[in-house]
Amino acid sequence: MRWPSIALMAVIVAGCGTSEHAAPPKSRDTGRPPTTANARLPSAAKRRACQATQVRGFRTCEAVTIPQNPTIERWTGSRWKVVTGPLQPPETAAQWGAVSLSPDGSTLLAEWQYPCDSAAVVFVAVETGAPRLVTGEKDWRQAPVAHALGWTRDGKALVRIYTAWRGHRITPAHPRTFLFDPAVPRDDAHPAASNGC
Repeated sequence: MRWPSIALMAVIVAGCGTSEHAAPPKSRDTGRPPTTANARLPSAAKRRACQATQVRGFRTCEAVTIPQNPTIERWTGSRWKVVTGPLQPPETAAQWGAVSLSPDGSTLLAEWQYPCDSAAVVFVAVETGAPRLVTGEKDWRQAPVAHALGWTRDGKALVRIYTAWRGHRITPAHPRTFLFDPAVPRDDAHPAASNGC
């Protein structure tokens, strides 16, 4: 190879194009949340990864570095607002997973996912952001491994439980699906077994 040829090619390539950059298009308030790709984040949040949920106007986010500080956020019409942060006690590798909204729009059903493909299911009040375990425990580490399946038309949460819980004989190979009512206090989380799936 000839070095002068390479140097000449570099000068030619560097001269192509322009040094001016097109300004990003101005965003209009359409009443719709921006997509994750075009959402403009404040500089302090640039090292965060966010993804849309199946619920329009909500997303889950986490820091790219440890600790991840996961959040569930809601689009207010002009910006993203944190609804709730990580469950306590902290777990550096935990994150928010699937999120669904109750038929009356007052409660989120969310999965708190943690290592070893495990998750606890949580009710989150949309207005206050107060999270509570669907199964009634105070500490998410004591909750049974479970997955959120969604909502019934009358506002009950469908939750599949994979480990023994409150005297119910459950195994990972034979999970059971229960209905939980978000209106029932945490200390009285006694579900009805779901018929069907």
